[in-house]
Amino acid sequence: MARPLHVRIVSHGLQLVASALLACSPLAGSEDRRDVVGADGGSGVIRDDAGNISYTQATVHTAGLRGKGLALTINGAQAVPVPSDGIWKVPLPAPMSTIDILVATQPIEPHQRCDVTKIDENVFTVVCDDQLWNVSGTIVGYEGKGLKLGLFDDKDDAIDGTAHSLFNAAIAGEFMFPRALPDDSNYQVRILEQPTEPRQDCVLENEEGFADGFDITNVKVTCTTKSYVFSTVITGLRGTGLSVRATDGDYKIDNPGLTTYADAPRPDGFRYDIKILTQPK
Repeated sequence: MARPLHVRIVSHGLQLVASALLACSPLAGSEDRRDVVGADGGSGVIRDDAGNISYTQATVHTAGLRGKGLALTINGAQAVPVPSDGIWKVPLPAPMSTIDILVATQPIEPHQRCDVTKIDENVFTVVCDDQLWNVSGTIVGYEGKGLKLGLFDDKDDAIDGTAHSLFNAAIAGEFMFPRALPDDSNYQVRILEQPTEPRQDCVLENEEGFADGFDITNVKVTCTTKSYVFSTVITGLRGTGLSVRATDGDYKIDNPGLTTYADAPRPDGFRYDIKILTQPK
């Protein structure tokens, strides 16, 4: 009758299995059912005369594996490296009635997280996803509104300049972009819009780097409020004794031209008022 023929490619102690059909005759003259069942299609299942089942191998289906270094433990002892995606036959050191497989080491380059699911007593799936890393930092000196930050990775920036993630700041303090970065990617934080009311200039520190195995937490945004010189131009003045009252004090004006009314620049949003205090004579 037709039986599956399993072609095995051995790697790191695992057997990568592909199946074909082969016409062959049943085993004849065997008195030991363990030989018959254990050899049937390479299933790794042994059943004795009393019907008790044990296993000589486990089948592991891996998907999404891009990194390197993934290793599994079998019943807490046997460490088995898994080099790539595929359907792997994992030989057991001795027949086992119960099999538990856990991840011993997660992949790196890129960093990934792999999760094991038991499908049957000796059949498991291992599904791997790329690790994602948060990008966060601190905003200091922010007093206005409308500050907008953009997080760019190498893929987004190369395509169309669209930000991977946006953050609209409401207040000073800690911040985190809502979308995380994939492992093994370059990143850059940019200021897309500066604050208004009051107008401020914000600058960045530690705004670019490489996401590789950990969250990024050291981005810093420092904002300072714009300031302006408070002055007027006097024309047509011929007499003396002109004085004006400004918001921050009284000023005597003796000569025409530019007159500055404050010793220091005033911040954006400063409310001012100028009135004639005395007319010239």
